[in-house]
Amino acid sequence: MRYNSKMNKHKILSLNLLIHGFSAAHALTAYLLFGTRFGDSAVLTILTVTMILFVARLYEFPLEASLLFATLCCFAGFYLGTQGAILFKDYFPHYSSYAPQVTTTLVTELLGWTTFVIVFYYSRSHRKALNVEIVKKQKARFQYNQLKQQLNPHFLFNSLNVLDYLVHIDADRASDFIKKMADVYRYMLNKESDMLVSLQDELVFSMAYIDLLKERFDTGLEFEVDIPESFLEWRIIPCGLQLLIENATKHNVVSPETPLVVKIFIEDDGVVVRNNLQLRQRTYESSGVGLSNIEGQYATAFNKKIVVAKTEGRFMVKIPLIK
Repeated sequence: MRYNSKMNKHKILSLNLLIHGFSAAHALTAYLLFGTRFGDSAVLTILTVTMILFVARLYEFPLEASLLFATLCCFAGFYLGTQGAILFKDYFPHYSSYAPQVTTTLVTELLGWTTFVIVFYYSRSHRKALNVEIVKKQKARFQYNQLKQQLNPHFLFNSLNVLDYLVHIDADRASDFIKKMADVYRYMLNKESDMLVSLQDELVFSMAYIDLLKERFDTGLEFEVDIPESFLEWRIIPCGLQLLIENATKHNVVSPETPLVVKIFIEDDGVVVRNNLQLRQRTYESSGVGLSNIEGQYATAFNKKIVVAKTEGRFMVKIPLIK
């Protein structure tokens, strides 16, 4: 706070010296050049433009706006100076020879302080808006990180449920499952800090996860993937497809008699995961992360929405791709 106070005092002092100095320069120019063949208009215009630019840039007013405002001030200064000189001569005829100096000084002070008021309030409102935006982004980033941190425990929670099942069925399959789970988890750790990954990377990871699922389901689980090559470099949140595939197998019956068919394809610049709906009577205990996590990541980081559609026989989720 003390530092900011010193900065403001320094700016105000600089501003006073600047405006009063240019006012004196205008008065001196009017005194020396008024009525001469050279004329004072060109010098006064240059002084006015220079003063306006100095004042505007002192408070970080945009350069283009500063130039435009300086041009308007030149026209306003010429008009006010001319009319002011006429009025001064009418009211003070005995001092008419001082009219150029007096009116030029007053108009310069008026233009200088008017510029200060405009750029000061612009600077303050702009700074407030910038601070609000920074706070919003920091909040969104914090929420995003919170959502990201949910994924690893979520994955472990569900994988350990499957492992618990396999341990009681087949020790060898449980061992294979642990090895594949380590490979999948390694990808998740590597991408933990990334907001987006390429669709190609996510597909490779999803195929590894599908391979992991097949350790749990020998038969009755089918996948159809149809992704045009032109979309492979588009971006998606890490583990987005994996979460949707996981949800499909967690909430639906998977059996040779009623196969669960999961289709992954592109639709309207989004990637769709769709499965036939055959809900379990009893599912694994859910942590409630899946869809809400994906939805939260897209909302906080990219201001985009996912699409969820449920019919009698199908369940579909479409998540946006970022080009």
